[in-house]
Amino acid sequence: EQYKAQASLLRESFKSKNFDPALIRLTHENPLELNGGFLSLTSPKAREIRAALMENGVFTDARGEILRFGPAPYITTDQIQKAMDKLEEVISSS
Repeated sequence: EQYKAQASLLRESFKSKNFDPALIRLTHENPLELNGGFLSLTSPKAREIRAALMENGVFTDARGEILRFGPAPYITTDQIQKAMDKLEEVISSS
């Protein structure tokens, strides 16, 4: 249940930011159970975004154009929101 709640919070927080889909978008709208444990985003700058997030203490994974955020039992709701806020800062400064 905690994973589902965190994954849902990641997705809803991302969607609430109204990012330009040419810069970053949800990889798919499939049910969260099919996400393989991650929120998957697609961006032509996925690796640069990952590096900028890492510099700000937000750990993600990037493979090609896919940027992945993964919930975990030790991550708080506040940390998830801050990660999405930091993503917004990174995207708006690129």
